[in-house]
Amino acid sequence: MKTAVQAPLIKAEPFISFPEKTDDRIQRILFVCTGNTCRSPMAAAWLNHYGAAHGIEASSAGLFPIPGAPISANALEALRSAGIVPTPDNRFDLHTARPLEESLFRKYDRVIGMTHRHAMEMIYSFPSFAEKISSMSKDIPDPFGGSADDYRECLDAVAAELKEMFLLDV
Repeated sequence: MKTAVQAPLIKAEPFISFPEKTDDRIQRILFVCTGNTCRSPMAAAWLNHYGAAHGIEASSAGLFPIPGAPISANALEALRSAGIVPTPDNRFDLHTARPLEESLFRKYDRVIGMTHRHAMEMIYSFPSFAEKISSMSKDIPDPFGGSADDYRECLDAVAAELKEMFLLDV
């Protein structure tokens, strides 16, 4: 009788915060969710708004996006209602979904899944970049197809995580 060999479990650890910057280099952060139309573009827009003064630049991608799909209308509304408006350096209103590809791991310092499952999928698909991959400390529920209130609640959860993660007092 043959016994199955189990692969070792790899756990994607969320991180609590980034270490303080010690140089003038910009920290490049990539957020990843499923379709890249709700959670990850909202996280990138929020961090670009509040983190730019701290040398942080963010973008987003999806594990299973429809390439070219626009940011959700409710995501746009949630950002605007939070006082985050498009600027020349933060054109989230022009966002289009894109897939996570190996080249993005080379461009970004950290790649953050919006859930632990996203981080695990990235580690499985791109094991050579595992040291760059982490997740939010709490899974961010997907508001896709939900009400405007669902998107505002999602953005509030994202903001709470990012404030703690990047030690931002906003």
